[in-house]
Amino acid sequence: MMGMGDAGINCINAAQAAAILTDQERFGLAKSKCTISTVGPSPEAFMALAVAPCMLAWSLHSPNDELRRLLVPTHTIYSTVQLRQALIDALLTRPAARSRTLMVAATLIAGINDSDDDARHLAHFVGPLVDACVKLNVDLIPVNPVAHAPHFHRPSTQRLRAFAHVVKLHEPRVHVALRVTRGDDENAACGQLLVADSHSRLHRQNLRRLSSSHALPGTGEVITRTTSTS
Repeated sequence: MMGMGDAGINCINAAQAAAILTDQERFGLAKSKCTISTVGPSPEAFMALAVAPCMLAWSLHSPNDELRRLLVPTHTIYSTVQLRQALIDALLTRPAARSRTLMVAATLIAGINDSDDDARHLAHFVGPLVDACVKLNVDLIPVNPVAHAPHFHRPSTQRLRAFAHVVKLHEPRVHVALRVTRGDDENAACGQLLVADSHSRLHRQNLRRLSSSHALPGTGEVITRTTSTS
């Protein structure tokens, strides 16, 4: 369910939706095929979503706090390290070890956050998460074009593969996947759904600041998936 708002600020309903989708008497989806993704607006959000009978995904986009404050409007109070610890604590409350599979998503933009150094920083940041997981998927998302950020371009396929290689080299316990873009021709791909409210206008203002300073934009990706990326 894309474009419905962040699951982290609608935890009760998101968890209930996951329960309905995975209920064998209703939709009957496998728990391993249903994922709730959130930017993680607070430590409490991760703990509340931990009860959902599905996989969890963190739309991190950057482990750097200064950068993330510009790309994720809700990243204002808690540091990425604090949120990482909260996610670890939430994962450890899940009774089934199999349910501790986790996804961490990062949007990549040519010449901005797709360097080998960026890949190393991401690999080192997710290391502590691996210790709490059965499996950690790092989901690399080539940025999708948006009208309000015309200077952001997708990295080349060669650069994406090199980034993935460096992440895997420095944290070999993770599974690294390159996102296949779908729906961008209809402005319906990851990061292209934007609501015209004051919150989104603030986000667009941040994107303009990022464009002028060559920093990473936030896609604001908040989705409930029913497909596996592994």
